[in-house]
Amino acid sequence: MFRRALAGLLLMCVVFLRPWPAGAAQAKDRAAPAGGRPNIIWLLLDACRAENLSCYGYARQTSPNIDRLAQRGVVLEWNFAQSHCTNWSVSSYMTGRYFPVFSLTFGSWRELWRTPPPQERFLPQILAGNGYHTVVFSTTPWISEESRLWHMFAEQHYVADKRRSVEAVNEVFFPWLDGRHGQPFFAYLHLCETHFPHWLEHIPPPHDQWLDPTHPRGHELSRYNGRKPGRFSKADQEYLRGLHDGSIHYEDTHVGRLVEKLEALGILDNTILIVGADHGDALAEDGRSVSHNYAYTFEEVLRVPLVIAGPGFPKGRRIACTTENADIVPTLVDALHLKTKARMDGQSLVPLFEDPNAPPPHDYVFARYQSDEVDNVPVFVLRGDRYKYEWNALTGEEHLWRLPDKLGKRVDDIKAHPEQARAMRRVIEERHLPLWHAYESLPRTSPRAFIEEFAPDAEPKEAWVYQRLGEESWDDNKWTLKGNYLASCGWQEDAPPITFEFAVPNATYQVQMCVLNSSAVPPHGKPASSFHVRAEGVEPHKVTVDSHPPMPTDLWTYADIGTCTVNDGSFTLTLDEGSPSHWAKAQRLRFIPVDVDSRATSAADASESEEQLRALGYLE
Repeated sequence: MFRRALAGLLLMCVVFLRPWPAGAAQAKDRAAPAGGRPNIIWLLLDACRAENLSCYGYARQTSPNIDRLAQRGVVLEWNFAQSHCTNWSVSSYMTGRYFPVFSLTFGSWRELWRTPPPQERFLPQILAGNGYHTVVFSTTPWISEESRLWHMFAEQHYVADKRRSVEAVNEVFFPWLDGRHGQPFFAYLHLCETHFPHWLEHIPPPHDQWLDPTHPRGHELSRYNGRKPGRFSKADQEYLRGLHDGSIHYEDTHVGRLVEKLEALGILDNTILIVGADHGDALAEDGRSVSHNYAYTFEEVLRVPLVIAGPGFPKGRRIACTTENADIVPTLVDALHLKTKARMDGQSLVPLFEDPNAPPPHDYVFARYQSDEVDNVPVFVLRGDRYKYEWNALTGEEHLWRLPDKLGKRVDDIKAHPEQARAMRRVIEERHLPLWHAYESLPRTSPRAFIEEFAPDAEPKEAWVYQRLGEESWDDNKWTLKGNYLASCGWQEDAPPITFEFAVPNATYQVQMCVLNSSAVPPHGKPASSFHVRAEGVEPHKVTVDSHPPMPTDLWTYADIGTCTVNDGSFTLTLDEGSPSHWAKAQRLRFIPVDVDSRATSAADASESEEQLRALGYLE
């Protein structure tokens, strides 16, 4: 019945993608022309937890409009993301692949300089080859003009409103809908209001009904970026939950207004609506953990909503078996009979829609997170019916989390059931490691701007100490070094010169360093940052940022190191404190290829995108 309902939906005409510059694989998907295909609108609620939507059984009525949409379509009750973070998750659910080539804005050259295989096709590419007009409306800097995914859409709109409001999206999207006639379209809307920080201005009545207006930390918690653990009382935890619920309720109004708009235009009955998320969020259920850090693999982060409604999809159907975001594209390809040469790891859910008693598409669902260096073999996560197995192939560390794997209530059964762990590891070795190795073997090409972190392996060893943010020592005459954070307090200590070696491809680069740009850090009033710099091919010089109160708009800024040519695959940088009256604080280096082509990102454009990523808590 389901297939027959879609059998008459055929293609009208062919629209070619605006080509991405040479180097990106562009296998061709083409189908025969025909008419009547439904429109597709995919609403992505960034960092939205499935368990906090009322259509998923939540006690609070957070999502009345999504609930009504669920009654018109299908609810995937146990759907899971393939990663804890946007930058890995998006490329995965846009291709149906576990290890797609990185397609978003910022990343290491190890991710960015990959040649996509011909069998890797993103949904906008597949749909464009089947007669769809494709358009993206993005509120996240991960999907902006510097990203490869951006250029896979025929039309792009970046909603630059700093608070990423649904109203700002409506102001662009609704007039766009007014002008659409004839050709079927695919519109992808990436919405960020369910992501930290939660703007209190966007949680007015009635969306603020779960917030205590007398909570003394309310404003602080709403701005929390969640990139490091904190200490949260029960009242704090309730406030964090209220923020997430209020943001869902606020964003849910967009769903209702969109449905009304589609009804008014007379196209609702011919439009497939998808509501999903790239990952969820921790809300300090353990008293410490907030947001979606790299090792957060518990249900609150990996379980995400997926609701699909529209022509050809059964009404009021709830699917109880485990599914994953990687199933979305295969399902659309199957349901709409799309022509494509793409190879996918996800499975079509159409058989489940036709027959609720059909075999489940997965015995295990898969996720991953970064293990060591970016683009090195990741930590593999495999979720079954009773256990979630987590294996770091580099270190051998493994966990066997008993389900339900909830934050603050985790139980590791690895010692009690080692045979279960071994069985699940064999699945990873047989199914997923070969896929990773196939990805790993792809040639690196297509130079683009990239960032490199200050990894904690600088020389000499005695020049630095690994300390957590907020726990630094400013009188030990050593640099504090932690991941992307390097710091010394020039007026209280005299740290010795410190040398970093970065493995980067041979090329000529404009090299920049992200340095502190604010005097509004304790103790207040001290100038921002000053460094003595020695780099390959550049005369030694001083880099100083003399920012004084009032606090500048940008807490961090990029300072030029110079134009450097790398010939041996290695870039060496030596830093020393520049002044006894300044901070010496830096975060990372940015390498911008010189004279490559138009993909060499300008410093101004890159800085703007990074500031927006920092506001979301990604680059702290």
